[in-house]
Amino acid sequence: MRKSCWAGMILILLFPFYSCRTSSFTPSTSASRELPLLGDGQYVSLIRGFNAENPVATTDSIEKRWNEAVAAGMKVGRLQIDWPEMEPEAGSYDKNALSEPLAELEQEQLRPFLLISAYDSEGPVLPEDLEGKALNDEEVLDRFKKLMDWVIPMLTESNGWVIAISNEPDVNLPEERGLKEEVLTFLEVMRDYIHQLKPEMAVTVTMNEGSLKSAVNGVQEIAEVSDVICFNYYGGDYRGMAYEDIKSSIRIDIENMLALDEGKQLIIQELGMPSGDQLANSSDEIQQLFYRAFFETMEEYPKLRAAVIFQLVDWSPGVIEWISELLREENTAEEFILQYEEILGTIGLIRYEDGTSRPAWEEVLQWIEKIE
Repeated sequence: MRKSCWAGMILILLFPFYSCRTSSFTPSTSASRELPLLGDGQYVSLIRGFNAENPVATTDSIEKRWNEAVAAGMKVGRLQIDWPEMEPEAGSYDKNALSEPLAELEQEQLRPFLLISAYDSEGPVLPEDLEGKALNDEEVLDRFKKLMDWVIPMLTESNGWVIAISNEPDVNLPEERGLKEEVLTFLEVMRDYIHQLKPEMAVTVTMNEGSLKSAVNGVQEIAEVSDVICFNYYGGDYRGMAYEDIKSSIRIDIENMLALDEGKQLIIQELGMPSGDQLANSSDEIQQLFYRAFFETMEEYPKLRAAVIFQLVDWSPGVIEWISELLREENTAEEFILQYEEILGTIGLIRYEDGTSRPAWEEVLQWIEKIE
């Protein structure tokens, strides 16, 4: 498991980039902007979690809650897989790495949203023989096209509707010279190539909503070149705030995302809110109110087409300890690490220790049924 699962929250290791292009980029005008493969309406989904193991009661609870969500009307699923997993050696593909999880979603009649992080919040995620090359290097572009030659038909056959080809590269834009042009070239070239393979398939790059608040240079262009706008969105510090103020805060954030390109649809790839009440500045009640306010706001904005909750179960203590050690190796402040541990340990709708549900679970289940 890579630490990129925790995009945007782990300190970034610098990487030398160069740009092979300085010209302007073409905004998306494709019919895929309307998400024709998704169908009408709005959609809510979940990610089970990434723990290698859970207590028996928790495992049972995860499956029960997942089945409840499907029964309530959940119709889409999100799948995350890295390029090196599918191409462990140059030109040699492990198609089972993709076909098996696609088959699992198809069996449950869930239409997949696929994320392949060719570039993640920590840097490039490339096959070993391509490491050290820029994302817009001609060899990288050619190899990713060859990957798409079999990925897109498989995704199409499984009723997939969107593919994100990078995750939160924007968090590195302020520090990495040339990265904006690198990401935009990769996005534009792959968008056009994927449209040749499947014109209706939407292509996007997922961004961190914090970059929008910080007015990071490049967020606007990424949204314009993408077929649809895509963000990871986590709740903030709502302690002491009235419910209507929480909802107003969320509404402003959604409007700012949509304002990046008023003609486009919006997807929330990761939607999350911890419940920790010591360092995470939250509580069970605040977590529940966050989801209620978000989904009430979602109903007001038809262009907000889908939101995927991150995640159903808390991270396990073992994984949290591993992440913390990685952060300490990077000389991360201990105060940040302790807060982050509580966030990871309380981000789920059900508890890791025993699988019991937090109040937010029933809230989310009701909204899946209502929105779907």
